[in-house]
Parts: sequence; C-alpha cells; structure tokens
Amino acid sequence: MFRDSLDRDVHDDAIVRSWDNCFNQEAVVDGVVDETVNNIANRDFYRFTAPLRLFNKIYHFNKVLLSMKLPRISLYIAQCPIEDLPKDLQDDLPTPTILKFVGKGDIYGTSIWLGLVPTYTPLHRDPNPNFFCQLSGDKVLRLMLPKAGQALFGEIQAKMAKTDNGRLRTEDMMQGEEREKLHAAVWGDNEAPAGLFEVVLEPGDSMFIPAGYWHSVKSVGWDGEVNCSANWWFR
Repeated sequence: MFRDSLDRDVHDDAIVRSWDNCFNQEAVVDGVVDETVNNIANRDFYRFTAPLRLFNKIYHFNKVLLSMKLPRISLYIAQCPIEDLPKDLQDDLPTPTILKFVGKGDIYGTSIWLGLVPTYTPLHRDPNPNFFCQLSGDKVLRLMLPKAGQALFGEIQAKMAKTDNGRLRTEDMMQGEEREKLHAAVWGDNEAPAGLFEVVLEPGDSMFIPAGYWHSVKSVGWDGEVNCSANWWFR
C-alpha cells in the first residue's frame, strides 16, 4: 500500500479538476446506443467501441432509470490503454515514479478501468507484474497464490472439458458457463477455496500484484456509481 506517498503527492501538487470537458465533446452516440441495444438482446456481455461521451450519457440516463425504479445499465471501459485517452486525461495519469526503479524499468502496458458499479473481472493471472491504483470508488480484490489459483482454474476447466492458461483473456471469460463457474468458486457463498485472500482498495490505495498471482476484481458501492482504476504492467 502506498496511500501515504500518494496523499503527500496530492497535497504538494494538487491537480483537482473536472474531467467533464473530455466527456462532453460533440459526438454522435445515438447510433451507437441503438446498435448496442440491438446486439445485447439475450446476452450478458457485449463488447463495442464508442465515443467517450457515451459513458457520461449512460451515467445520467441511469439516474432516470433509478427514478423510474428500472434496472440500470452496466457499462465498463475495461483494459483501455491510457495512451488512447484524450490528452487531458492522459496528463492526469502519469506513470508512477516508483516503477522506473523496479525490474528492468520496462513499462510495456497501461490500462484504465472506468465503469459504473457493479463491475467485475473474473479470475485470471497476468504474465508480468502489475501495479494497480484505485482512483474513484472502492474495489475488492480476491487473490490466490500461483499454485492454488492454477489448481482451482484447472479444476473448473476439467469440468468443462477445456484447456487454457488462465492469462487475461477477452470475451470468453466474460460470459457463459466459464464465467458462472469462476464467479461461484471465488465469490460464492460456499467456503472460500484454499489459498484465497482478500483486500479492499479505496481511492488513493495502490497494490502490487506479482506475476502469476491469480486475482478477480469487483467494484463495490451503490449501483450506477462511477468507479475508476488504472494499472501499469512492467518487467
């Protein structure tokens, strides 16, 4: 945890400003919404590309749904490279200095995870070390040592007659039987699997996830609340 260091940096060089301008640029999103609605029928997960303004529109639209006591829309900008964000947002997410002095100093991948609660990433492992920072809202991470995670993942794969290495994947782990079984094993009401431990990250918290450690992530809070994290993979 590096909260003390992060708090000191914020107090010394306060950079508190709104990201609203980055979301409110003119963009045609109505067509994207229509296409998305048509494609998500009878599906738990649908991946698409859209203007960033769509996130802001859905955030406010969810307030309307809430007032009507209707289910809210879940949206997650997941594993989006920081360098793909508008310049103003990139400037707000500088690479943590500490990463320049660990390993080979090779920071080869970055991601922003911006979503509306609830968000969820199934159990997986990363091929290289991961520095994870929580920016807004809270997240719960459940982690497993490499051998324990591999045993659990292998058991689930065997039941499904599948083989996979468990490294971060895409749509295949976000829907269907595999997603359901992974969620039940890691987050279900039954006794937690051996070797599993949990940590709660609040805004300003950071966490080092060693290479090969299995982890699953959930955002917590009231439905529709903005939750944001960033991470850097390095070797």
